[in-house]
Amino acid sequence: MWASARDVEITDQGERVARMDEVGLHPAFQPARALGFHVYLGGLILSTLVHPLFYAAVAADIVFGLRPAGYADTLGPTLRGIAAVNLGAGYLCSIVVGMIAARRRGHRLALSALVMPVYWLLISLAAYRALWQLYKDPYLWEKTPHGLADEP
Repeated sequence: MWASARDVEITDQGERVARMDEVGLHPAFQPARALGFHVYLGGLILSTLVHPLFYAAVAADIVFGLRPAGYADTLGPTLRGIAAVNLGAGYLCSIVVGMIAARRRGHRLALSALVMPVYWLLISLAAYRALWQLYKDPYLWEKTPHGLADEP
C-alpha cells in the first residue's frame, strides 16, 4: 500500500490555518517567526513537488542528451560533475543518518534506509496527489481506516 496524500494535505492546510491570524496566535507565531515557519513549511511542500523533476532532468540528459540552454562546453561538464557528487553525497548522508538513527533506537530496519530515494519518490507522488485533491475537492477528508486488519 502506498502512502496517503493526507500527510501533505495536513501540512498545507495547517499552514493555511496559521496564516489566518498570525498576530493572535501563540507567541511563537509572531510576524518574524511566522515568516520562518511559512518558509520552512513551504520549502517542505515545494521540495516534495520538485524532487521528481530532477530525476526527469537527469534521465533526459542521460537518455536524450538534452541539456539546458546556455550549457557551455567547458563549464557544463564541470557543473555536471559537481551536481552528481552533490546528489550522491546528499543521498549517502541521508541514508547513513537514517541507518544510524534506526540502530540507535534498536530497530532492525537499518538496511531499509537504502531505499530512501524510492521513499522520497513516493512522498512526491503523494504530494502531487494531495495537490490534485486540494484543487478538485478542497474539503475532502480522506480518513485512514483503523481497526480493519485481522488481529493475529
